[in-house]
Amino acid sequence: MTEKKKLGPIKKFLLIFVGIPLFCTLCFFVWFSMVTSVGRLNFFNVMHHLDDIVSAAERAPLQPGERIIANLEGENLVGHEYYGDITVIKVPSGSIIIKVDRGGGHLGNQGYLYSENLEINAAEAFGYADMEGYATSRMSLHWWSYDSTED
Repeated sequence: MTEKKKLGPIKKFLLIFVGIPLFCTLCFFVWFSMVTSVGRLNFFNVMHHLDDIVSAAERAPLQPGERIIANLEGENLVGHEYYGDITVIKVPSGSIIIKVDRGGGHLGNQGYLYSENLEINAAEAFGYADMEGYATSRMSLHWWSYDSTED
């Protein structure tokens, strides 16, 4: 009976100084992964937005070999001459490849790459596969992520 009374303060101490900080760290990691960095958690979180971008890119009036730098405004891509978060290229075969730049600031450059044609590796098409300082990862059948490995 006296051992149970002695364990009570130890359990409280471990819960307060070990359990709660570990739980808070886990919550911060999940939030950071879903909101700020590219990766699986973030990809599943923004997949609906990426699908909207693909739908808008498919409607873009591009001829094979043309590209557009744009932003998604409503349901359409609005082209800009010098800036934009989305680059759409219609390759000579007629399929599209898309680069969605998520910026990154001090985290470096990061984003997602899309290829409509499964035979085209978007990471290679945009040059990230062989570029030093970038890591690419396949997210799904059509999507890849790219992330700067240099901070």
